[in-house]
Amino acid sequence: MEIMEKIRINYKNEKDKKLETSDELKNVISLLRKLKNKDLIIQDAQEYKQASFQAYKKLTEFFINNNAEFITDVNQIYRKYGNNFSFPFVTRREDPEKVASLCEGHNVSLAFDPNVVGDRGDKYANCAIWPHGKDPIGGIRNSFLEGRGMAGPIVTLVALKQNPKNNSLEITKDSLQKVGTIEREAVRIVSGQIKKEDLAFIILRIQKEFFPPENLTEEEEKNNNKQIFRGFTFE
Repeated sequence: MEIMEKIRINYKNEKDKKLETSDELKNVISLLRKLKNKDLIIQDAQEYKQASFQAYKKLTEFFINNNAEFITDVNQIYRKYGNNFSFPFVTRREDPEKVASLCEGHNVSLAFDPNVVGDRGDKYANCAIWPHGKDPIGGIRNSFLEGRGMAGPIVTLVALKQNPKNNSLEITKDSLQKVGTIEREAVRIVSGQIKKEDLAFIILRIQKEFFPPENLTEEEEKNNNKQIFRGFTFE
């Protein structure tokens, strides 16, 4: 067999190998799926709350084990990247299960819900760019407000470097630029795949009552905010 033919076969075999899922990731996914069980919070609210505490801790540990830098104050992220208008990130609210898988190297394929597009087969806004426009966190706000992925009280937002090798970004056509008080100038359409190499940071949001009390900062213990935010950067 010629050398080049051997190389092609070996390359194909490498591509065909399915990336294995670690036991740590399986454990995280199991906890997140438990939080998606709406019946559990009705049947046993205390067990559900404990599951949420554990899910937050395991998810945080998992991100750190996969080379994330843990950020308690997400304003550090906003300050660091808030003036990066030349190379804005693609921000998107994503299912925490998929975000965890992404951190271990599993690609996330972006699909458009047929129940939304109907017979038209067209695409719809599914992300935003940040920073963009006059609002300091406008794109991030769009992604949190208009996205749907979550695991019970846990919501994850990903910020991606724009990478035309893996995905494409389009400006929405005939899309409302404002809905109520929500400005939508940063809203975009992204299609293709998300790969770990493009991941810049993750922002995790969780309802305060489902956040482990021992992990609150002194300020968070005192204030009346209903939601807690934590960040994870990848560089």
